[in-house]
Amino acid sequence: MIKILIIGAGAVSRAFSVVTSEKNYITHILGTEFDRNFLLSIKKSKKKLVNFPKKVSFYDINEIETVKRNKYSVIIFALNSNGIDLGIEILKKILVRPIPILLLTKGLILQNNKLEIIPEYIYKKLRKIISRSYITSMSGPALANEISTKKKTFVIFSNVNNLRSKKISKLFETSFFIPSTSKDIIGTQICSAFKNIYSILLGSNILDSFNYSSFIFNQSVNELAYLSKKFGGKEISAYNLSGIGDLFTSAFGGRNSNFGTHLRKINNYKVIKNKYFKNTTIEGLDLVLKIGSTINKQVRTKKLDKNKIPLLLVVVNSILKKRNLITNLNKVV
Repeated sequence: MIKILIIGAGAVSRAFSVVTSEKNYITHILGTEFDRNFLLSIKKSKKKLVNFPKKVSFYDINEIETVKRNKYSVIIFALNSNGIDLGIEILKKILVRPIPILLLTKGLILQNNKLEIIPEYIYKKLRKIISRSYITSMSGPALANEISTKKKTFVIFSNVNNLRSKKISKLFETSFFIPSTSKDIIGTQICSAFKNIYSILLGSNILDSFNYSSFIFNQSVNELAYLSKKFGGKEISAYNLSGIGDLFTSAFGGRNSNFGTHLRKINNYKVIKNKYFKNTTIEGLDLVLKIGSTINKQVRTKKLDKNKIPLLLVVVNSILKKRNLITNLNKVV
């Protein structure tokens, strides 16, 4: 019997357990201290899990020794980008042998003043235990509520070893969850991360003019292609589900887009965050705050061509320098 471990007990983790249960796999969800309230609610009220798959079991991080005794076929890493280092420490305790890892976490890490994709960052921390090909990354517009209700969901599984990604994709493919594969793990991650920033801009304009929004959307995809290639990936990843597909979903709804509607009126991101998104993660904003200064530095040193990424710079500097988003946009478009 195939056993799957999911690290993190958030909405995405619980949604993905619907996929593993559809495949009839035994699934263990290991919650961190950040999931403790949810885990306690399960113990107090079983009614909340009436429609939950029967082969799914929940564990608290304090029960990690019990979890370690299981032989898992795949470990699914489902913590958000702020929980990367915590997840790595958990993996170090669990990986007594090499086990394939599927990353649901997408994005970039600023490491030694250089931008690094999350799969590479995790690999370097675990290189004594696993090789690069043990890490597969999922990208594309996968929405937890749609997966949970078994709506058709198309994603991309990326791995430096295409045979490995195909093997993992077959392991999780169902009638409603359909992964394709790619060797371009850099490009898919670059697009997945930066699309959150472009979603902020699209959210700020989508109600004004569909024509103008279409132009902004098209330019955003072109910039994603440039960024993908510049950081070592392939341009084509900007034109598949990791880029244009994910951008389409994020631009027409979601936290980044909603944040953009406020940013067009209020120049101070801190005011917006405290007033409208106090306990909510906004991936695009977090990414700008982490890497925005580095992007500006790479533009100044000519490592990035400012003429190729005008929209990215509009959002970055509107947030970092508290400039009006629409005024900045009108200067370049």
